[in-house]
Amino acid sequence: MDYNQLARMLRMQPSVDSAGQPIDMKRPIVFDKGGYDPHTELSITASGQELGLPQTNALYNVPSIYNGQINDPNTFEGMNEIRKNVMKNPNSYKAYKNEKQAVPEAIQRSKDIGNLREEELRRAVLMKYMDNL
Repeated sequence: MDYNQLARMLRMQPSVDSAGQPIDMKRPIVFDKGGYDPHTELSITASGQELGLPQTNALYNVPSIYNGQINDPNTFEGMNEIRKNVMKNPNSYKAYKNEKQAVPEAIQRSKDIGNLREEELRRAVLMKYMDNL
């Protein structure tokens, strides 16, 4: 069995981060504006009120990348796109009482995703670099 076959088999099994939250291994890799920093989720921490979720005082870590586009939560359009996508599965996000709990888990999730998809991210950067030669 070669590496690609093994990678495909592993993607069939659900992957989770260190907090037990699912990781979608099929999310596309998107590059930042600079063009060399790859992301698949790029989490933001926002309140339930900002996201339109029932627990308005709770904080949630949610992706800001949807449909292959990084959405800026500091703009109306970006936050509206994030809100719209969060509302598709509102019960799939863990609620936190405060930033002290939420932010470290968002950072750890990014590390977990980076570790799980390390080879794919590395290849994507190499391909991007080769395209720009």
